[in-house]
Amino acid sequence: MDGSGFFNDYSNPNYKKQFMEKTLRERQERKDKLKQEKELKEKIKNGEIIYKYYKQYKVKKEALKELVENWESKIGYIKTDNDKTDSKGKTITVPPQKPKLPKKKYNPEELLWIGRVFCYLYKNNWFKSDEDLQPHTVILAKIYCENNILQILKDVKQKPEMLNILKQILWISMKVIVANSEIVPYSGQELIFSLKYIDGKYYSSLDDNNSVSNTIHEYLNEQGFYQMLNEILTKKMELFVNNKTPTRSISLWFNAIIRCALLTVEYNLNTIDSGIQEAVQNRIILLIINIFTVPIIGSILSDQGIKMVEQSKVIPNGIKLLNGNDQLRRILFNILEGERTFFLIANITKFIEVLHLISEDDIIKASSYSSSKNFSLNTTITNDDLILLLTFLALHCQKFIHEKNTGSSLVYHPIFNWYSGKKKEKIPLDLFKQAISQISFLWSVPFMLIIFKPVLNYNSHALSSSKKTMLSIYIKDICNFYLALAKIIGNQKDEIFNSIAYLPNLIPMFWCFMNDIGPKRN
Repeated sequence: MDGSGFFNDYSNPNYKKQFMEKTLRERQERKDKLKQEKELKEKIKNGEIIYKYYKQYKVKKEALKELVENWESKIGYIKTDNDKTDSKGKTITVPPQKPKLPKKKYNPEELLWIGRVFCYLYKNNWFKSDEDLQPHTVILAKIYCENNILQILKDVKQKPEMLNILKQILWISMKVIVANSEIVPYSGQELIFSLKYIDGKYYSSLDDNNSVSNTIHEYLNEQGFYQMLNEILTKKMELFVNNKTPTRSISLWFNAIIRCALLTVEYNLNTIDSGIQEAVQNRIILLIINIFTVPIIGSILSDQGIKMVEQSKVIPNGIKLLNGNDQLRRILFNILEGERTFFLIANITKFIEVLHLISEDDIIKASSYSSSKNFSLNTTITNDDLILLLTFLALHCQKFIHEKNTGSSLVYHPIFNWYSGKKKEKIPLDLFKQAISQISFLWSVPFMLIIFKPVLNYNSHALSSSKKTMLSIYIKDICNFYLALAKIIGNQKDEIFNSIAYLPNLIPMFWCFMNDIGPKRN
């Protein structure tokens, strides 16, 4: 080997061997180094570490500190010290101030970078508390609201990462909005962001708009969005015992979260993609299970909230789904027990009343739809649809109610006498009484005049034999419904049957109809 480190005698086999080994070793080292560089660059893209800072500091803690400083500077976050001292020198904590929101346009690479860093920090628990997390979330929500991200979503390579960023910030924002605690109340910016990016219409310019919006909605579902709504709303209902009315701030909060929830089931309903349509239908059922089983929510919503429910068509669509899809109905019944089913009946009844879902049109014509095998969400619901669903629910609720104590698994219930539900919820008794008040619409004169209209207006000569048969099926459904209803609220049994018996002309016309279809007549 010469002074420069090169072999000058290649005739020696040992020298040749050493040279080859050294060459192969150096080549392998270069390959390993390139591989590490490639892995690090991939991790940059995935947001696992930030290569620039990691390479400079070699220590993760120092790299993260420098990264956070640069990131906060990039998004315009100004750190404030909430710990101050009073006149006696004691440390006191003051509420966090609202962050100063930046007014700046970001290019696509910057939007991806700031979102990537945020997701990485959140995933690694960098934020010390919810109070520390919220101002950062608010700033990012404003940035993504004021900058166009549709161009990023149109890029095949950048789209997956942008979607992941959106989903993460959406979920954090929704948790703050739904919880709305005194320590971390939701801000208008979080709500604006959530309403914008949950709404499927925002993505209408994308080629795969249905898929994008469905991906976001399914992510919220997987994170437990609907279950979280159920828990928070049920707890809030304790405020309305003894017929107390919600304050303006509570009403606005109700409207905010109801609107966000309804947006997850509105846009993709008529898509031709069967997979997406099935996912939307499942979310409608989850929405019914987790929101419309909340005690007396139908009575608590403001006029604006009722209007949102009406425009979403979630009630009529849910009724059609549960009547026409046995599998979805089984899912509902496997989850719901007696008390929640009872509140669902009460809330649906309230929406039937305020949304005017019962129709005065000829029920004979409508019944032909009910007997049709062609199920479609584009068709309107009929009175028979309403009666059938309420009967299904009443019969399911009836399974958990017993007149006598027949076993150790039963517990006394002030409304149902003896109750066998496994999930014992501490729901105030007054909410049950208010729910009964909701249900009382079903035996009110206005409701019965419409629901019994085919009987009250019965004319034997005007109906064909087939229409008489359909009418008899409809009347059978009504009778089954009122019998099932009377069994779940036994204390109102006499009131229900008396209301039916004293409805003007009902009994004579009913008797006339029964004689007309009896064995002596065709």
